[in-house]
Amino acid sequence: MSSSTSLEDMGKNLESLKEELAIHTAYTSAVAIDSAGLHDLSEALGQGREVPHGLDRIKRVNKIVNLTTWPEDLKSRSLELKNILSDMIAAFDEEKKEKIRELAPMLHSSYHRLCNGFYDWLLKRNTGKS
Repeated sequence: MSSSTSLEDMGKNLESLKEELAIHTAYTSAVAIDSAGLHDLSEALGQGREVPHGLDRIKRVNKIVNLTTWPEDLKSRSLELKNILSDMIAAFDEEKKEKIRELAPMLHSSYHRLCNGFYDWLLKRNTGKS
């Protein structure tokens, strides 16, 4: 085997490993987002209730979403959630309670679309089923 073939194979292996790492990271991110209690948080905020450390949870989820490389098929869903989270953080910072109430159901549906979309994408990828 020539050295160019070995380097080519190593390059392909490296790309494959990078792709697998991104998928595992996205899976971990989806689980973390699902475990952040956004369902109850968004319902409470939508009802206008104060939630201790609610903003902190939103900021942590925002970091997770922003640091994750999502599969190409889910880029628009991750961008949607990023935008809602950013708007929610701004509304908290500006103490705009009505805006928080307005954004809460959007947060709820958007995080479900991203996480459930990722789980569906992963199942299709691993089983080859549509």
